[in-house]
Amino acid sequence: MNSNENYAVFRECLSNAIVARSEEKPKPTRRKPKGKRTERKDFIASETFATFPILLQTLSYAAIQHDPTLSTLYIPPDTDTPLPRATLETLFSPIPVSVTDSLLVYGIIPDTVELLDFLAPVLAEYTSSVTTGPPAWASTRADACEICERDWIPLSYHHLIPRGFRASHGE
Repeated sequence: MNSNENYAVFRECLSNAIVARSEEKPKPTRRKPKGKRTERKDFIASETFATFPILLQTLSYAAIQHDPTLSTLYIPPDTDTPLPRATLETLFSPIPVSVTDSLLVYGIIPDTVELLDFLAPVLAEYTSSVTTGPPAWASTRADACEICERDWIPLSYHHLIPRGFRASHGE
């Protein structure tokens, strides 16, 4: 994955966290236009993602296969344990004040101290998403034709090749 693809994943993870926090708050009587909310999420995501080290921006399953030290840097040992606080502080300290202010103004975090606690699960979800390996081949292989569900016919292109063509070519 490249940094643009990873940014899209990070933006989605951050957006989910913002929506979850927003749903915890009582609904205001006046609704903000949807475009403004999207712009706000994009602003927070882009400003935050830009402060990450390049290795974190381009993190992928292939990258951790080639360099296992990346997994010790950015991926917690298990899903219940977050990264060490010192690591989180190092990663999140360059985030611009404007991001923290936006999160405060919109009521996503109650104070600046909460920034680490808000972003830690977002980072964990992001790293988990971009470093998950492909499914095992056996789990994706069909046992029968996906169109006709016949399991006695070899899995081939039997629906894609017209019968007349198969007959004339000896198939």
